[in-house]
Order: sequence, then C-alpha cells, then structure tokens
Amino acid sequence: MRFIWLWACLAGLLGAVSLHPIDFEVIKKEVSKSPTLLIIGGIQGDEPGGFNATNIFLNHYTIKNGSVWIVPVLNPHSMLLNHRGIYDDMNRKFATIDPNDPEKPLIEHIKSVIKENQVEAVLHLHDGSGYYRPNFESVLANPNRWGNCTVIDQATLEGAKYGALESIANAMIAHINAHLLAPIHRYHLHNTQTAEKDKEMQKALTFYAINQGKPGYANEASKELNVAQRVYYHLLAIDALLTQMGIEFERDFTLSPQNVQKAIKDHSQTFRLENLPEMPLFGLRTPLANFPIPKGKRASEITITSSNKILGLLPRDGSLTLKYGNNVMTKILPKRIDFYQGSLAPLEATIDKQTRKIALGERVQIAREISLPNTIVLDDNRQARLQVVGLIGGGDSSHITKASLNPSASLDVAGKLYRTEVYIQEKLGTEESPNTLESSNTPKVDSSSTSAGDLASSSVRVSVSLANIRTGAGVDSSIAGMVRWGKELEVLENIESPHGKWLKVRYIYTNGTQEREIVGYILASLTKPNDSSKLAQVRVNLAHIRAEPSTSATIVAKAPRGRIMEVRTTKAGLDSAHNQWAQIHYVYGANSTKRDVNGYILASLLAPLDSSAPSTSTKQPRPSAQKLKTQGYKEYFGGMILLEFVDKSGQ
Repeated sequence: MRFIWLWACLAGLLGAVSLHPIDFEVIKKEVSKSPTLLIIGGIQGDEPGGFNATNIFLNHYTIKNGSVWIVPVLNPHSMLLNHRGIYDDMNRKFATIDPNDPEKPLIEHIKSVIKENQVEAVLHLHDGSGYYRPNFESVLANPNRWGNCTVIDQATLEGAKYGALESIANAMIAHINAHLLAPIHRYHLHNTQTAEKDKEMQKALTFYAINQGKPGYANEASKELNVAQRVYYHLLAIDALLTQMGIEFERDFTLSPQNVQKAIKDHSQTFRLENLPEMPLFGLRTPLANFPIPKGKRASEITITSSNKILGLLPRDGSLTLKYGNNVMTKILPKRIDFYQGSLAPLEATIDKQTRKIALGERVQIAREISLPNTIVLDDNRQARLQVVGLIGGGDSSHITKASLNPSASLDVAGKLYRTEVYIQEKLGTEESPNTLESSNTPKVDSSSTSAGDLASSSVRVSVSLANIRTGAGVDSSIAGMVRWGKELEVLENIESPHGKWLKVRYIYTNGTQEREIVGYILASLTKPNDSSKLAQVRVNLAHIRAEPSTSATIVAKAPRGRIMEVRTTKAGLDSAHNQWAQIHYVYGANSTKRDVNGYILASLLAPLDSSAPSTSTKQPRPSAQKLKTQGYKEYFGGMILLEFVDKSGQ
C-alpha cells in the first residue's frame, strides 16, 4: 500500500543489487470450487508479517468447505534481499507497466490468477508504518500511517457476490478488535475512495481486482509490532474474512502471538535441495563447505522442496545463502558438479550389526556404527565411489563410528548428521590398453608438465595469486575475467597453440548477488591439478596464521572467513598435545602486493573443502578411485545419504 518515501529508504533501494525476478507459486487448499478466496502475501520483500502469515496458513489450517488459493510470497527476489522492491514498487504496476520491466511476466501472471472465474474475493496482506487513525492523534497514529487497518478502495462493488466491501471490512475489524493485544493496536476502516481521490492506489493490486469485478481487501499490520504479533493480526483478519464468506476451517493451534512464534520457529521443519536427503531447517552448521550443487544452475533454478514455502537461495560472492523469509539459516559454499541423471540401486550396508539396503536420498539413524562399501563396480564403464565427509584421515568407510568423524565436518551444529556422497566415474571413451591415459577423443598432452592439462581431471585450481581468463587462447586476447589463487575451474578443452598450452575453462562466480558464468581460456601453467582433499577454508570471521604450531607463536598473517588454503600436514601443538594444528600455504594479492603465506593455523578454525576434515592428516586416495581418475573418467555426483548418530540407550 502507500508509504511515505524517505530519501534514506530510496537510497537503499537504488543501492540494492538486482536478482533475476523469481516467479511465485499458487497453492490451492480446495474442498469445493466455491466460495474461493485468494490470499496474497509478500508483494513487498521487507514485509515479513504477510508472507509468514501465508506460510503458517498453508501449514496449520484445514479447509472444510470451499477453496482458498494462496500466493505465499509474490515478490520472492525482493524477499531474499529484504527490500521493498528491487525493481521498484511491485504494487504500483497494475495500471500500466513498462514492456521492458523485468517483473512484467510476474505482473501478468498474478493478473491472470485474479481474473480466474473461480476467484470470488482477494485478501492482500501488508505491513504498514505506525497506526492508521482517521484523525490526527500523534506522530505515530494519524491519517498518513498505514499500520493496523483494513483497507478498501470503495464501499461496494455492484454485482459481486461479496461486494459489500464496507460491511464485510467492518465485520473483520470487529473480530480483530475483540482480540487486541494493546489498546493502541485498535483497527480502523481505511476507505481510500481510490477511483475519485487516490491516483497512487489506482496503480495497486486491490484496485485492479475491483476493476475485474473481484472484491479486494487489504489487511495492514503495524511495523511497530514484532513479526509474531503482525502475523497474529493477519491471521485474525483471514479468520474473519473466511467466516464472512462462509468458508469453514480448522486451525491446529490456539491463536496467540506465543503460538505463532512457535510455528515460525518450529524446529521440526525440513527441506530438500534437488534430490538430496531431507535436512533440518534449523540448527545447520555454517558454512556448509564443498556442498554438491548442480553445475550451471542459477540459485533460483535449484529445486527446494519443503512444506515451508518462503525458502530461497541468495547468491553472494560465490556462495548460496539459505533464507527463510528474511532470516538467514545457513551459508552454502558450493561444489559445482554435474549431477548423474541415471538411477542407482540401494547400497548394502551394515548398521549396528544389522544388514540392510540404503537408498540414495535416505537419512539413516545409527546408534553405534555403520559399514559402507568404499567403491561399487556398476559395469565395465562405470563405478561408484563413496566419500564420507569428515572421516578422519580419509579412512575406510567399512567401519564408521561417531568417534571416527570430525565434528567440524558435520551438517548440524549438534554434530549428529554427516554426509556420505556418492560419485559416479564413467569412462570418457574406449581405452586402447589398460595403461593408455588418453581415449581416442582426448587431446594428447605432455604428462611431464607440473601444471594441469589432462582432461581426465575435470577441474583445476588457480596456482598464482591472480590469473586472467581470456576470450581466446593467447595473451593478446581480451580479458573476460580474473580469478584468484585456489579457485576451482571446470576444464572444457585442452588447447595447444603457438602461444603455449592453454585450457578452455568455465568459472561461475557471484558479483554481489548476481551469478555470472565465465567461459574462456587460461594458461595451463597458471593452474594445478584439483586435489580438494588437501584444501580447506577458514570457517570463522578471522583466523591467525602463526609461525609455529602454538598460540604464543608470532602471527604471520590474518585470514578472513572463506580464505582457501592448502593443508600440507597436521601435527600436535607445541603448547598442548590436544591442539591439532594444520601447516598451510596460500597465496593472495597481486603484482606488488602478492604474498605467499606459510605457517600454522588451529585445525578447528578450518572447514573441509572436500571429504577430508582439515584437522586430520592429508587423505590418501583410494587406489581403485585413483586408477579410474587417471584413466580418462568423468565424474558425476550420484547422490547423498545422511548418517544420523542417535542415542538409543533409553529405548
């Protein structure tokens, strides 16, 4: 609805980094086709009362007759950035819209939903400033405020089944005012008389509905209230309008701000990314390092499955932040990899001495130990290898206990959930002999080179402080982008040119919150083979690199969160045998500021970039997996199993 635009707010909007518009979904709770109410939340991304109310309605209300259509959040991209509207105010685009407006497809989509013959009324949920009053009472309560009121555009809508707008709105207000939390929260009717008096409201969603012959109501909850209180008032408005329309319903909790808060913070909520196992929404470790994410997919294209309908992924600086409405749940540091498109049979495992089969995507409970195969031969061209994230020393997966796993590599902060990742290794082509390194379609390269260049390794890492990716395989070609030490590049092709050995590579990064893909060429001598098992990254805001493995040793550098470094060895500390230290190396800076950093860091301050936890010794590759990798195999991510260690002693 209408707001007083402050310059500070406008400056914040202008400074917002754009995301691609994300389409909304319409969820229908239907018993019969009539009456049908359409409820819409989140047209402004910084109004959490509305989209939390729709989310709770979806999960805690049962419709007994009629139908309710719900748009949980109409403006998901602005919700992810906690902005009113990153492409300007979406609620001012219903009269006219620029053909080039990025949100035009979304406006056309919601217009088509409103115009559906089945829809008989629309309820639009907003959070507004202060408290609306017909007459001036204070700076916080006056006619220019929009909080805690029911808004209509006109008193009646001739010919509409629920066209007695003023009468129905007053009944809604009476119901809300019978359940006030404080006297100042009292609701009032706000008839904007849009057609005669309000040009701004003529651009809004409810007036568009009126012009389509659909009664439109807006409920405003005050921004002076906390989110649970706003949702409380929105649900009171929903309850009242459902009753006025004759739609019977049940709610599975007694309506109060305390119970609303419990519903918002319900720790039983879960979600899935793509076809991965169900994960808890609350209590996740952050960051989740080296987490498999489909290569080439934008954040908005990654499938999230959950009963919670206001989840999303916000791309930022190469990471993906999982958002629940405006709240950050965890940060994912993705491992971009092709997902295997085939299906795999369940794995045979022994859990607490009981043999059973485990399907990919499953979450299994373990009291003491689990045994899994290290590798599985699928056929003459494919085999699967299992990678247990956090297994100390990269040890044998045939005997896994909680003690054999590094707690810092767990999925959750409680240290109970661990990832087992399955990778499918598939031959690139027909081998000439068991010792042939190239398939018939693989370009030959000089295997004596110390740089990367063998297509058998599908990715490499930058080995200098700053490297250019160019538009062609030559130093005279223009620069397409720059990458820093340790960054992973997907190798698409080897190039032998008069200017030396080059790699055609793909690199996905985030510029602010906008994902960008660079495909170009880099000198092979500026890269090295991708051995993620030797890499880790800082998991705290700032970590000290010291000259010796001791907290009293000289600080040689300070590494920020996310800094990637090579772990060469680990050892006990000089001042405490219980402190594990990692001897590390990394490069940062460029030109005159370039610096090689060598030293020691407490292993507990590092997060694994691959399966090997940084606080353990360097992982030695399994012979069978290594053989496949050097014989021209492409590796796909096949799926994940979650290992959940539980205490069953009380059973």
